[in-house]
Amino acid sequence: MCRHLLGDDGRDDHVRLLTGRGLEYDMCCQDCDKATGDGSPVQLLVACEGCVARCADTYWNLIRWRGSAGIGLRPEPLDTSVRDTPLPVDVVDFAPVEGPGSVWLLLDHDGRIGRFDADTGGWTVLAETTVPAEPDHEPWAGHELRRSLHASADGRFAAVVNDFGHHGQVLDLRTGAVTMVLHGGDHRPDTVPFSLAMLEHQGRTLVMHRTEWNRLDVSDAATGRLLTGREPASHTAGRPRPEHYLDYFHGTLHLSPSGRYVLDDGWVWSPVGVPHVWSVDRWLEDNVWESEDGPSLHWLDQRAYYWNNPMCWLDDRRPVIAGIGGDEEAMLDGVRIFDADTGRETAAFAGPTGALFADGRRLYAAAATGLEVWDPDTGERTGQLPGFVPPAITGAPGSSRPPPGGCCGAGVSRPARSRREATGRTGDRCGRRRPLRAGSAWWRSGAAIVIQMGGNRKVFYHLLANTLLVSVINFTVWFAITFYVYLQTRSVFATSIIAGIFLVMTALTGIWFGSLVDHHRKKTVMQASALISLTLYAAAFVIYQLTPEREFTDPSSVPLWTFVVLLMLGVIAGNIRTIALPTLVTVLIPEAERDRANGLVGSATGVSFLVTSVISGVLVGASGMFWVLLLAVGVLGAAMLHLGLLPVPERPPGAAQAEPGEQAAAPDRRIDLRGTLRVVGSVPGLPALILFSAFNNFLGGVYMALMDAYGLSLVSVQAWGLLWGVLSTGFIFGGLLVARTGLGRNPLRLLLGVNAVLWSVTILFPLRSSVVLLAVGMYAYMLLVPYAEAAEQTILQKVVPYERQGRVFGFAQSVEQAASPLTAFLIGPIAQFVFIPLMTDGAGADAIGGWFGVGPDRGLALVFVLTGMIGLAVTVLALRSTPYRRLSGYYLEQPQSPVPAGEPAVDADAVDLDEEPDRDRTHRRASSS
Repeated sequence: MCRHLLGDDGRDDHVRLLTGRGLEYDMCCQDCDKATGDGSPVQLLVACEGCVARCADTYWNLIRWRGSAGIGLRPEPLDTSVRDTPLPVDVVDFAPVEGPGSVWLLLDHDGRIGRFDADTGGWTVLAETTVPAEPDHEPWAGHELRRSLHASADGRFAAVVNDFGHHGQVLDLRTGAVTMVLHGGDHRPDTVPFSLAMLEHQGRTLVMHRTEWNRLDVSDAATGRLLTGREPASHTAGRPRPEHYLDYFHGTLHLSPSGRYVLDDGWVWSPVGVPHVWSVDRWLEDNVWESEDGPSLHWLDQRAYYWNNPMCWLDDRRPVIAGIGGDEEAMLDGVRIFDADTGRETAAFAGPTGALFADGRRLYAAAATGLEVWDPDTGERTGQLPGFVPPAITGAPGSSRPPPGGCCGAGVSRPARSRREATGRTGDRCGRRRPLRAGSAWWRSGAAIVIQMGGNRKVFYHLLANTLLVSVINFTVWFAITFYVYLQTRSVFATSIIAGIFLVMTALTGIWFGSLVDHHRKKTVMQASALISLTLYAAAFVIYQLTPEREFTDPSSVPLWTFVVLLMLGVIAGNIRTIALPTLVTVLIPEAERDRANGLVGSATGVSFLVTSVISGVLVGASGMFWVLLLAVGVLGAAMLHLGLLPVPERPPGAAQAEPGEQAAAPDRRIDLRGTLRVVGSVPGLPALILFSAFNNFLGGVYMALMDAYGLSLVSVQAWGLLWGVLSTGFIFGGLLVARTGLGRNPLRLLLGVNAVLWSVTILFPLRSSVVLLAVGMYAYMLLVPYAEAAEQTILQKVVPYERQGRVFGFAQSVEQAASPLTAFLIGPIAQFVFIPLMTDGAGADAIGGWFGVGPDRGLALVFVLTGMIGLAVTVLALRSTPYRRLSGYYLEQPQSPVPAGEPAVDADAVDLDEEPDRDRTHRRASSS
């Protein structure tokens, strides 16, 4: 321990410094921890048992973890074969049914419940639910209303409920009749999924369900008869608490394999996740108050702001909960195992993350990189199924009875409408393929199935296609006006000014556009962006038609530059979409897949370059700007119509910070540069990353200003346009590679490595005056750029709060682009009046012209070579810098799925239940100590 934690007067709040040997750690105070950021080592002293116990007996005083835990590996044989099974309908949720073969109940978007035989493909509709849709539901902390399907073991009964909502139904699938109408209570249902589980007891199918925020009941599924009737135990603030009163919000229910115990993932004010476990048998046979205060009821732990997280049953006695720590801001990936009879923790080990389930012998975790198999007795990882990741599971599975061994995983591939199964056989034992319903906590004999739902991919694909359409036309206008002005005026200076206009306006508008994205609905700002571009293009078309063509041949012509500025403003308005789309990736795509989604965005950019390069060169060569502008107006109109018909499930302004029941304040419409700077500055190393990107763009301005002139000096405008079309396939394939492979554990390291390669390419391709060498070099460049762009977006999406992402993306865009205009404005004149003469008949031609070549194109080539040398040197220095290490460490330490902040529980008598949890973490720390 550090010296500040020693003694009776020592501090309690501390940082645990993992040593790399399992969960072994040292401890230091916050001041000593902060000193390590400046490179100062922590001075540790040997401590007595009393000092250690005072700090470490609970997780409540833990501020954060540092370092890495040790993870043991003991590979065992594992069959990783995978098969796909087509689904008959678009599925909302799944539930398994016992019987021969792989039989499922499916709930579709129309509310139909059907029986599906995955082996034969047979599909029979059995019933239709009429659970109310609750259109007035307002998500809290991102909890969108969702339908959830539960089923009895024999498949006779099904329950459909609105998770994070009020309503549900139980249906008899033999008759299609509704046997029970469910209501989970009116007080804060949006904080937890609908509490429901189905179990078999003494030959009857029973339904365990929430009837109020703090009350569970059990009813007969066939008749709806209540089996746990008891008088209400409500409480009014300021009056004595009645006997059996429970101050607890019931959450997801997880039944043990035999149904002997139930694990409840609920929370208490304000707010602390408190997993409960109690005996179902005692509840049904001895004590109707067992779920409130019975002798078998145990609180397993208290974890500030941490509930709705993975849990499962290892066997019929040992519940497993995800996360090691007492606060969502100090949570280490791993699991803790408890004894249901005593409520005591029996084991803990680091490593497992994602949805959890078990087969009585092994623990399974749906990690970001693939399904993992763990030995719960030793804490060692024994196997992996790479690439098979159930990203969204409707609850954490348990088991109704342990299978003889093995595990299966099932996932949904949305575009293919299929169910994906992967058999995992451990050792020589493997059970038959049987499904496990994700959420209802049932195993089937022999194996388990996990459901992979995949989130809002369909909406993301529509948005991606819409943005692609708009990007194509905006890029076409930009490329076309550059080509057109060069061909009309033959002025490199004029084309560099156009590039400079684009980059200056991009730099000046980024922060403002980001504030628009944060303060308004993303769909609204995207529509406004398209409307502004359409209006400006229409105005430019009028000018083009009314202005004599000779006016466009003079580089100093006012009509020419009026025309150019209108078009470039229309192009700039499209930049709002480049800020809005990454923030929507944060909302629509699970974190484990965002790098791949960002890769698809890169592919879309490549497609836009491909189409743009071809059609802009062809259209300008054939008819000047006439068909370019007509096409622009038509395409933007179609894009607006498509987006207008697309429902975009996003958080409304302010929802990310609103507490349950809190009256949302009017959103702040300010640009708030100071607040954005605070957010950027609070992330170690992030300012350096943005500055590094800005310097790269400073050098990259050379490409913007000179590449067209360099290429057009080697080939015709038509050939140059077609060549860029071919080169743009590199961007497409690069983005697809990112979507396929991801970015790895540390995107920052990949970002800098890619930059080193890019600058090396910049040095090499201009060494000879060859269009072939240019094409090869630029193809490699285009292939790698999507990795760099996806890496930066993925970093920002993880380390920046969602409600600030628009402004931070806009700020990064402004800062990163701010240097490029300087290059674009300066490099054109410098190339025209310095380097081109230097390499035509000047000293450069005399000195290196013999091997480098002479002429105007070699002057431009020399600029590229010098730019690449500077960029490579700066990238190597960045890889060795302290900000790089800090940001890498910070990124890797961030939790995968942050949840809203809050403070610990307080007694119900001390708080009005209509109040909202305090989000002030400083207050929480002070009150806890």
